[in-house]
Amino acid sequence: MPGGTEVLEIGHTAKMAQLISALTGGDLYEIQTEKNYPANYRETTRVAEDELRCDAKPMLAGTLPDLSKYDLIFLGHPIWWGKLPPAVNSFLSAANLSGKEVAHFCTHAGSGFGTSDRELRAQAPNAQFLESLSVVGTEVDHAMVQIENWVWRVLNR
Repeated sequence: MPGGTEVLEIGHTAKMAQLISALTGGDLYEIQTEKNYPANYRETTRVAEDELRCDAKPMLAGTLPDLSKYDLIFLGHPIWWGKLPPAVNSFLSAANLSGKEVAHFCTHAGSGFGTSDRELRAQAPNAQFLESLSVVGTEVDHAMVQIENWVWRVLNR
C-alpha cells in the first residue's frame, strides 16, 4: 500500500485508461474536479474520506465530452473505501449513459469492486453493462496481458 509521502507520476487508473485507449484507438477523458486533490497520497485519502462521509458531489472541471457519438464507453475509476469516488458520482449525475454499452474497470487496494458496480448500475439504469475488470492498483504494471485480454473480450463480444 502506498506510504504517507508517496506521489505517483501517473495514477494506476490512468495507466489502465491509457493502455485501453491505445488498444482501442479510443478517446480519453479524465474526470477532474474544480478543486485539485493533494499530490500526497495520505492527504488525498483524508480528503476522500471526508467527501465520502458527507456524500459530497464535487464540481467538475472543464466541459463534459459529447457522449452521443459513442456506443461503447470504458469507464474507469479507483475504489475509495469500497465505493465510487465522489467525482465519479458527479460525472454520472451530469453524463447521459442511456443506451450506451459500458465496460467498467477499477483499481483498488484489495477490495475489488466494492459497491461500485451496484452504484454505477443504479445511477445509469438505462446503460448496458458489459464485463468488468478490477486490478490491484500496485499490480497494474504486471497486469497488462490481463487488461489486454479483457479489452479483446469486450470488443469481440
